[in-house]
Amino acid sequence: MLPASTAPGRRRETSSIGGRSKPRADRVGDSYLPYLSANSAAFEAGQPSFEVRLGAGGFAQPVFGYQVKRFRRLRDAFSALQRDARGRVEPLLRNTDCLQHIV
Repeated sequence: MLPASTAPGRRRETSSIGGRSKPRADRVGDSYLPYLSANSAAFEAGQPSFEVRLGAGGFAQPVFGYQVKRFRRLRDAFSALQRDARGRVEPLLRNTDCLQHIV
């Protein structure tokens, strides 16, 4: 049986976020959020496709409208965080290059 703090469907309350989350956040900040940001910028500019540098290489594809919708929801959810919750996640997001894409 899992402890109550880690049982499925229950959140673990922490005063800071990091540790095991940082490697995943690093990957998100290095590739996924730059991709979503470039896709959304191209969509807003009415461009049919976009290019983005991810790591050591480039990536190009047609604009994907569903990803624009998902990115907006992510940004809206972050904006809606209460100050204490935002204060807990911002250091991790800032240190992994995620924050610049969602504010």
